[in-house]
Amino acid sequence: MKIIEVLLSILFIFLFLSTISSIEIKNYNRIKIQVFYALKSLDYNNELRNLVFSNDTEKLEKRLKELLPLTYDYKVCINCYLNLESREVTSVTYFISTNFTHFQFYQINVYIIKT
Repeated sequence: MKIIEVLLSILFIFLFLSTISSIEIKNYNRIKIQVFYALKSLDYNNELRNLVFSNDTEKLEKRLKELLPLTYDYKVCINCYLNLESREVTSVTYFISTNFTHFQFYQINVYIIKT
């Protein structure tokens, strides 16, 4: 009888932990989609291109914070990567082209850090 109780307890703990982890994954997927659409919105308004060409990551981070939930911190890196160890981080990558005569691209990495 004790073995059954222990097994049931372990099963409930496992189910609880798996439910919590799936909720966290869904939250990260939702925020990644929101970041993508925020970047897309800034791109359509020609605001993103100007910020990227001037390499103004601070202003871009500020604009993202205005558009997105405040429960996360956002770090932007243009044509580079950040190493953010020991933090819960996910990222979104967005590409824009330079112009029609010289086909190059800028890679915008937005790191989403859980606060």
